Amino acid sequence: LTGKIRRHDDDDMSIGSAMTSESKVRTTLKELLRDQSQLPPGVNPGDASRKTLLLDLSHTRLHHIHVMELVQALQTATTLQTLILENCKLNDNEIEVIGKGLMGMGGAASTDGRHPLVSLVRLSLRSNKIGNRGCVGLCSFFRATSTLRELDLSKNQIGSKGGSSILHAFRDNPHNNVNGAGLPI
Repeated sequence: LTGKIRRHDDDDMSIGSAMTSESKVRTTLKELLRDQSQLPPGVNPGDASRKTLLLDLSHTRLHHIHVMELVQALQTATTLQTLILENCKLNDNEIEVIGKGLMGMGGAASTDGRHPLVSLVRLSLRSNKIGNRGCVGLCSFFRATSTLRELDLSKNQIGSKGGSSILHAFRDNPHNNVNGAGLPI
């Protein structure tokens, strides 16, 4: 599993990558995200709001074990604002696990399940194997998020039931002040 983690700030520089395999583990994704979320010495906490993370695991086959590691990592990734999982061959089962992880359900740092663990602004799940059931698995996050502004689910196997469930989730979101057509999708 390889991926890139970048910190969004003035210079948008790459700050690390997660590499794990069965033979060698450089660092776990959870440790890497936790380490990058901590402020370096001498950084003013007031400046921390500008230091946000982007996690891009595009074009990486994410098996169930990797999805579980990602969900565990989300518990410590408080500054993660962009999650890109494009062309990772994620199926409905794995997307359901990610949906629960975004809401903090099932982990050691589990929340009440009504508030997302992360403040994602962008979520890209383009070109996977997501169907209607996977969409329904993400809906609790879509109903609760107050920060998501960009969602890419293109080039998946989503039918009318999945699309309708997503639209209803955003419509039922109390943080959404847009009615009907102009949803943040």
